[in-house]
Amino acid sequence: MYDANGKFFVLLMRRDRPRFVSDDPWRGTPEEIKTAFEGFNAYCGTYEVNEEKGTVTHHVEGSMFPNWVSIDQERFFKGSGDQLTLSTPPILLGGRQSTAHLIWTRIRK
Repeated sequence: MYDANGKFFVLLMRRDRPRFVSDDPWRGTPEEIKTAFEGFNAYCGTYEVNEEKGTVTHHVEGSMFPNWVSIDQERFFKGSGDQLTLSTPPILLGGRQSTAHLIWTRIRK
């Protein structure tokens, strides 16, 4: 979500994340916590668009992944109609360099 005031947030979650046995979020087993963490990503902050370069820079203020806090994350963008595609430069994911592509569709009410 990007707003007109330069703020953004990202929340990505696998739909098939298994539930914890306990209803206490602070009492998951190590395996439950690992699976929940690996199936979720969230970060927020401010953003800047550079239309000439085709990039959006996320100035991360808060993140589920602590290493991203106070770090800029650059994404390449392409827009077409109600779709926005964001792509990462090569980043380390699961122990190897990868490029992630996310396709967002605007929902109109």
